[in-house]
Amino acid sequence: MLLLAGGPGEASARVFNLRSTLWQKLFPGYSVAVYDNRGTGDSGPIACPGARTASRCAHAIGPTRIYYGTGDNVEDLEAVRRALGVDRIAIFGLSYGTKQALAYALAHPEHVERLLLDSVVLPDGPDPLGLASLAAIPTAFASICHQGACANVTKDAASDFARLANRLNARPLVTEQPVYTTHWTPTMRRIRIDGRALLSLATASDLNSGITVTLPAAVKAALGGRPGLLGHLAALVSQQDLSDVNDAVFYATTCNDGPFPWQPETPVADRRAVLAAALDGLPTGSLGGFGHWAALASAKQCLDWPAPAGAHPGTADQVPDVPVLVLAGDRDVRTPLVEGATAAARFPQGRLLVAPGIGHTVVGSSSCVNGAVRDWIRGGTPPARCPRVRLTVKPIGPLPRTVASAKPLGQLGGLIGRTLGATVATLREAEASWLTNYPSGWVVGLEGGLLSGLDFDIFRYSAYSDVPGLAVSGMLTFKVTDLGTLEPGSESGLVQVGGRSAASGFLQVRNHRIFGLLGGRHVSARF
Repeated sequence: MLLLAGGPGEASARVFNLRSTLWQKLFPGYSVAVYDNRGTGDSGPIACPGARTASRCAHAIGPTRIYYGTGDNVEDLEAVRRALGVDRIAIFGLSYGTKQALAYALAHPEHVERLLLDSVVLPDGPDPLGLASLAAIPTAFASICHQGACANVTKDAASDFARLANRLNARPLVTEQPVYTTHWTPTMRRIRIDGRALLSLATASDLNSGITVTLPAAVKAALGGRPGLLGHLAALVSQQDLSDVNDAVFYATTCNDGPFPWQPETPVADRRAVLAAALDGLPTGSLGGFGHWAALASAKQCLDWPAPAGAHPGTADQVPDVPVLVLAGDRDVRTPLVEGATAAARFPQGRLLVAPGIGHTVVGSSSCVNGAVRDWIRGGTPPARCPRVRLTVKPIGPLPRTVASAKPLGQLGGLIGRTLGATVATLREAEASWLTNYPSGWVVGLEGGLLSGLDFDIFRYSAYSDVPGLAVSGMLTFKVTDLGTLEPGSESGLVQVGGRSAASGFLQVRNHRIFGLLGGRHVSARF
């Protein structure tokens, strides 16, 4: 069983930890192997340091840039198969690794034993205008807001998102946000959010659960003239380390592969007109409420890549009649579920397993998914759908402007009930921020203070504040599941509440409740 990572540009031998018991549990009876695709990891790594455009990266790589397409990766995979001394191989592909696996199956069908494809990129993909991803955004928000989870924020999160994206494309938001980098004190970072930056947050939400649960509230608040939460979220994302992906390989593979609206040999100077014509020719409604500015994707990234850019369409060889299992999450924006369904339908023995509540990367997300893969490996028939996986924390609600305007909780009105409401809103936002930011560093509250932790399951608050005049200190701890994820609703711990506008006291979180003393009164509410 060969494991192929994504990107393009991830080094499989670094992404997949073969010391983990996961792979042997998933693939009983198989030897598991990994190798780094050319240009990544220890396989002749290439680089274009400091190059912020595809054109600059291409010139940094030099003439050898034409040798990093998927076709080259396929023949490398065939060389690895021969070196392993086996006639037929099983392949697990993840994200871009699925494109490589599918391309290999078309080129060398006689050497394929079975395919497990997680978060599919089709052999002739990705869509150069990104239309499939734009169409997947409403589905992703519907999954996030399942069974009214966003009812206290918005009636239509997807429409809110499109409206804000178009507004930001016309007039970007520019803000200064405090972030922790390598210093003991936060530094201010300039954050610019235009329409494409907002789209990138939607894409990032399919891997990052903190972004997932914050985005509906952040978008709604920004539409209402309160962009603070959105700026805070974007600042946390800006701290993320994306070093797993080799940028040079990403550009080289993406721009060598295509497809694009232009022909591979089309001069750079002529491509903008071709791209503009392709955008003008889009059917009405194909952008799902977004303007033409949103329909660019890889065509925009590779617009200035030196010719050749993109490959001539290959012939659709007959697919092997082997077992194929496709895994797809309904929150996946970058590799939408519909493309997984298309891939499964192309194979006589193709099957699709949908994982509701999951975004990009399905393997390891639930015991149902892992059990289905094991059963399929042993010759069984996997289910078409697994039970929904709950988000680690529920989508956060709107943050009150002041303690006095907070919704009261705990069957108490006045300052005490409103302090409890503001405290719960703060703790929820802090959890989402930690999930967004981990393991990049500490988090500054929207109104100040600090959130840190010993690990991803332990949150430490030091005068953390999202609401003026209220600060929270203390610690909450999550339980960790057998899958290595946080168990939803398992928080427990003790926090101190204070601030010039709040009722002071101590609160305990346990068994889905928050209770204790505020302002000398006993309080209790669902958490």
